[in-house]
Amino acid sequence: MSAARKLVAVIGKRFAGPPITVGCPCGARLEVAHGDSCTCSCGRRWDTTQIEDEYQQLLRVHRRYRTYLPTALSLVTCALILALFFTGNVIGIFALLAVVLLVRSTVVRPVLGRRYAAALAQLPQWTLRPTTPSGQTVPGDGRPGSQEPAQDTPVPQDLRP
Repeated sequence: MSAARKLVAVIGKRFAGPPITVGCPCGARLEVAHGDSCTCSCGRRWDTTQIEDEYQQLLRVHRRYRTYLPTALSLVTCALILALFFTGNVIGIFALLAVVLLVRSTVVRPVLGRRYAAALAQLPQWTLRPTTPSGQTVPGDGRPGSQEPAQDTPVPQDLRP
């Protein structure tokens, strides 16, 4: 694999969004990327495209707290470093880096973490129903041959950093 493809793969993972953890009624937990489907060992098939709008809300929160805000802090730091470099204040660069890293680790990161957790807690709980291979919702509990009433299965949002 070329270096360019590796870079694209890393960038793609960074912007792909968090995986979805599907909790099956049989007790199995499946981790699935959005837009994919998976089949549990009990025979139920789960399609994550059922939660398109809810997942877009999650992506907005995720990108705000995990991509945009850290990138903005990094760009401001780089601008200050360049300003110090062009004024010839090399010692100021090291002092600035020390202060930025100290403030980031003791103040900014914990505050952003709490706000991120609060924003995630305000998102709605997702509900998936088992589907057929053609993508239609299955009557019954999703197992082949079952005719019981369908039960909504909440999807846990396991997104700890």
